[in-house]
Amino acid sequence: MKTYLFILLLIALPLSAQAQEQPSLKIPTLVFAGAAVADWSSTGYCEMYLACHESNPMFGWAEPRVGAPAMIAIGGAVDILTVYALRRWMAPAHPKVVRNLLYFGSMVRISLVIRHARTTAH
Repeated sequence: MKTYLFILLLIALPLSAQAQEQPSLKIPTLVFAGAAVADWSSTGYCEMYLACHESNPMFGWAEPRVGAPAMIAIGGAVDILTVYALRRWMAPAHPKVVRNLLYFGSMVRISLVIRHARTTAH
């Protein structure tokens, strides 16, 4: 009887480990993508129609050199590469960290959209 319990335990342990699925990153990725699109759209509107200037040093250099549309394209490419790198190299080992990073990035992007909306209201 003990042998059967031991065999059942050996079979059940891997099954219970497989039952704890990795958290899906589909929804956090879609939320981040939506927030990024909203941010870049509001940035483009602000740049083109309200004479705003990009204050982010990562992209601010591009505005006077290549213009707002190219700056937005560069920023979108950086967003895509960042999500790809997170999902490709970091997510297999740390899916919860990647999920939280994507949600945090989404919150930051939404705060930028709100800031742009307040800028357009003035």
